[in-house]
Amino acid sequence: YPCHKQCFLWCQSRYCICQFWLISTIALGNATMPFMLALADKGWKKACESDPHLLNGLNTHKGKLTYAAVGKALNINFIEPTEALKL
Repeated sequence: YPCHKQCFLWCQSRYCICQFWLISTIALGNATMPFMLALADKGWKKACESDPHLLNGLNTHKGKLTYAAVGKALNINFIEPTEALKL
């Protein structure tokens, strides 16, 4: 993949930083693909019910805060994500 003209300003050794951007983009896509497929196949609610990692990513639902760290830091009431799924 040819690098953009500006990237040559940042080249170190024989490798251009632009290639690292491409590689990191591909790696991010590969790492998140199972979650994206679960959301697409099951819908967000069933995917969150079946995967604790997705459930931990739920920040708000129906106007309720589900992220405990934000609630504690800002002194805002929050509910557990599992409770939010029941709303």
